[in-house]
Amino acid sequence: MLTFFIYYTIISFCCSVIGHVVSTILLYEDVLNWYGKILERLPKMIAQPLGLCVLCFSGQLALWSSFVFSLYHGGGWFIPYSICGAIFLVAKYK
Repeated sequence: MLTFFIYYTIISFCCSVIGHVVSTILLYEDVLNWYGKILERLPKMIAQPLGLCVLCFSGQLALWSSFVFSLYHGGGWFIPYSICGAIFLVAKYK
C-alpha cells in the first residue's frame, strides 16, 4: 500500500514538472514552437488539455501515465490521487 503511494507520488511529481516545462517554456521557444502554432489553431476546449493550459496538460499527463502504470502494476484506486497531486503541484508554483 505504501509503495503504491510512493509510486503515484513520483508519477504526479514528474507529470507536473514535464507539464510545466512544456506548457510554459518549450511552446514559446524554437524547440516546440511549431506545436504551439498548431494548438493555437484548434478550439480552446481541445487545445488546453494538449498543452496550452499548464493545469490541464499536467492533469492529462498524470491521468494517462498513472492509468498505464496501474494496468501493469495494479493500484488503480490511486489514479485520482495522482491527478490531483500533479495539478496542485503545478498550481502552487504557477
